[in-house]
Amino acid sequence: AEVIRVTCPLGTDYAGHMRIQDRSNPNADVSVKRFPMTIFAPINSEAFSGHVAVTHCLSGTGSRYYEPYGLALEKTVFAHLEGNRVTHWDGDARTAEMVRNHYHSVAAQYGLDRDFVHSWHAGIHPGCAYEGRALDNMERWGCAAFGNPRLLHFHTCGAYAPGEICWNIVDPTIYADGVAIWDHGKLHPERFEEGKHLLESDESFAALFRSPRQEIGF
Repeated sequence: AEVIRVTCPLGTDYAGHMRIQDRSNPNADVSVKRFPMTIFAPINSEAFSGHVAVTHCLSGTGSRYYEPYGLALEKTVFAHLEGNRVTHWDGDARTAEMVRNHYHSVAAQYGLDRDFVHSWHAGIHPGCAYEGRALDNMERWGCAAFGNPRLLHFHTCGAYAPGEICWNIVDPTIYADGVAIWDHGKLHPERFEEGKHLLESDESFAALFRSPRQEIGF
């Protein structure tokens, strides 16, 4: 796609395009061995800008384990981005201050670029579900739920993937050149040519996309 745009019901509006090297890299860091077909290769944030509604929690990425590993958010806050950087936070003042303090703590602990946003990607497996509460076990949730198409997450706090802090965007709509491939958290393979062929190839596969799992821990 020439233009990719991400929105969500809470007000996310974030758009840009993939870097040339991302489009042509056959060795992107996603594979059946690493991620068993639950998510697509991360898209670098370098050529994107906009604002992202960050809600529910900040979570660790599984790269390192620190305390507190997750941060429950009282209200939604907005991260404003230009390329790979957060320029500022706004929204509820108390929650925004909690977020800034958490970032400062984690970045200082590991000597990281606090405001760096590396990349993002969304779930592609409609059978992936998490029936518990995310905040009851953030480590388990973060390694299990992210493959559901209702979740899109950003890799932040560190100039590498996956960074150390994730933002979790619920029920995203992702447009590829104006076509909503994800539509309020539902993935629609029938809206692009290759996806149509996949759905036609196997009825059980098509049935899974018609009735996706909804449980994501929130």
